[in-house]
Amino acid sequence: MSGDKKQDRAQIEQAARAVADRDYPHFRAAVQYAQDFTTLDQFAFGTAPSGALLPRYGPARDTQVKNLHDGLDRLEKMIAGMTEVAYRMSVTEAANTIDLNSSPKVLVTKPTAPKATSGGFGALRLGATIGFLYSNWRLCSALKSSFGVLMPGLIGAGAVTSLLMWATVVPDDNQIGTVKSAWQMVQSELNSLTGIHLLDSTGEGALLPRSAWDDDAREAFDRWVRSFQVELDEAVAAARDGHDALDDALDAIHELHDLMRECDIATLVALLTLMAASYVPFLTLQARAAQQAITIINALATACTVVIMVAEISSYGSMMGLVSDGSRFHELQIDNAPDREYGDQPVRDTFVDLDIDWLKS
Repeated sequence: MSGDKKQDRAQIEQAARAVADRDYPHFRAAVQYAQDFTTLDQFAFGTAPSGALLPRYGPARDTQVKNLHDGLDRLEKMIAGMTEVAYRMSVTEAANTIDLNSSPKVLVTKPTAPKATSGGFGALRLGATIGFLYSNWRLCSALKSSFGVLMPGLIGAGAVTSLLMWATVVPDDNQIGTVKSAWQMVQSELNSLTGIHLLDSTGEGALLPRSAWDDDAREAFDRWVRSFQVELDEAVAAARDGHDALDDALDAIHELHDLMRECDIATLVALLTLMAASYVPFLTLQARAAQQAITIINALATACTVVIMVAEISSYGSMMGLVSDGSRFHELQIDNAPDREYGDQPVRDTFVDLDIDWLKS
């Protein structure tokens, strides 16, 4: 290596322990939230959307979980690598090890959906809440169920069809809320990593300043830290985009529920009016024909709503796929070969493996 070496074993070990105590617990919690609480089963949005959502969401979610596992593995290797580097600076002493199992624990519990708020019956909004998704669906179901009662003596095929189609998009508020909150917790935990960037000697208030470690291997280490921070920022953005994409989809579904509810209320009022008219002898046939026509129109509106809803949920799955494709964690080998720069493929590779043979030459 070229240049004077400045090496402070104790300070390097202290920096490694600071990251182990300050950042590692939050990264580990982010992995656990993603792994344990972001799965959507096939009936999360009902039977109709499952075929459109799961083939997209499932692989995208699995990729994100793998990405985070890879990132945690790199962080563990970095901490172990720093202690090994420190040991090689003073080989007369035994190498210290940092037991990551004894690092502080971040309590990870099943996230709960935020409670919905309302500005009145006509102003139920989703935004950051989903508590009224199932309530709105159930209200529309009750309205549709009443159509047949208001058509005495008629088969009411339109009313039955409308109700059956609506039954294919029953949402699971608890499951959707858990997943939505879990992605938010992944983002929050990753944002809590405040120590890793301080290892870069070019930053202010560095945990590991040049006065403690300054040689060619340090240049490589600083590049690794900057690459790790870039990948960490991308992981935060992926979690945020996953959360926001689900939020957008839920907003769209809620608006469709509102429209369906208004359509069902209008249908109910019309059927009530026509049922009263059917008791007038010379209007009976016309009123019953009109009832049949109105329920058919409602069935068509329900069909359109279900199709649009499936498209929205499918779009959410596709968005998760795009988020996943844009954030993959890679390995980057760093060595001391004189004919090769440290990190010779920084565009293709970001998350890196530490080469603890830095101090051989």
